[in-house]
Amino acid sequence: MTLSEYIEQHSSPESEVLQQITRSTHLEVINPRMLSGHVQGRVLSMLSQMIQPKRILELGTFTGYSALCLAEGLSENGKLITIEHNDEMEDSIRRNLALSPLGEKIELRIGEAKEILKQLGNEIANQSNENGEKHEKGKHIQTLQKENGCAVLLCGDVLRLVAQKCATWEDL
Repeated sequence: MTLSEYIEQHSSPESEVLQQITRSTHLEVINPRMLSGHVQGRVLSMLSQMIQPKRILELGTFTGYSALCLAEGLSENGKLITIEHNDEMEDSIRRNLALSPLGEKIELRIGEAKEILKQLGNEIANQSNENGEKHEKGKHIQTLQKENGCAVLLCGDVLRLVAQKCATWEDL
């Protein structure tokens, strides 16, 4: 038995919604292998449930599978913002997110991550200022994590790139 087979056998089953997204992704999308899939989705869900963040920022939505998995662990009033650069995926993503009640906790933004992250930095700074808090625009990701309840999960090459080169939202 391979490790992957073991994990699949000992993980919670894939929900009907996630099964639908998997099927439609394989039928309608050119590169369906980019889908997170069952095992990765359960790991994302587990991490999110352990942290129970108020906010999650996801870079790269694809068809929405991982966003729904991450949303499973959001706190009661939590929100997930997911950024997808490929505007041709928007209808498919919105349709998939609408399949689940968790879709209401997910905000999809279409465009270039660098520009959207600048907007988010400004929005968070403005919200903080409205609440009487002193924050400068473009604060470090760590500040956003600690003071605004934002959990940032970065994987693979993205983590290495951010850790080495990026100090602020604008740098991303």
